[in-house]
Amino acid sequence: MQRRAEKEFQENLRNELYYQEGEEAAIAKQKAEAEKRDRVRLELQEAKDFQLRLKAERAAEEKRMEEDFKTKLMEKFAEDERLE
Repeated sequence: MQRRAEKEFQENLRNELYYQEGEEAAIAKQKAEAEKRDRVRLELQEAKDFQLRLKAERAAEEKRMEEDFKTKLMEKFAEDERLE
């Protein structure tokens, strides 16, 4: 009788250990997935920020070039007026 109780106890311990290991593995998997989602979200945000900076830089460069062109054009018109 005592031997059977010991076997049942050991079997219960094994089952509990197996269950706990499964729970720990599931928690570790969830944690890894959450960390991966966070990394991907951060990478996407960084890529978006980079693209926005590039767009702003391009717009600023285009505006500068446009202003340079206008200035040169006005200088040319002024020179042409002076020569006439």
